[in-house]
Amino acid sequence: MPRVKEGKSLPEEVTIQFRIVEMSHCGFHDFMQRTDGPGVPVPEIAELVRRSAPWDASCTTSKL
Repeated sequence: MPRVKEGKSLPEEVTIQFRIVEMSHCGFHDFMQRTDGPGVPVPEIAELVRRSAPWDASCTTSKL
């Protein structure tokens, strides 16, 4: 009987954790250039970073 962890057999767990990706040399080169290069800011994430944390805002009794 296969070992079961959290409702999944061990082979299923290994398959979920590891994926084999095949690509051409040119495709791999392009992939490496994109992942090694500078990131592109995501506007929604940048907005979250600019917001002040809820605990940093002044707390008044009217807000409670």
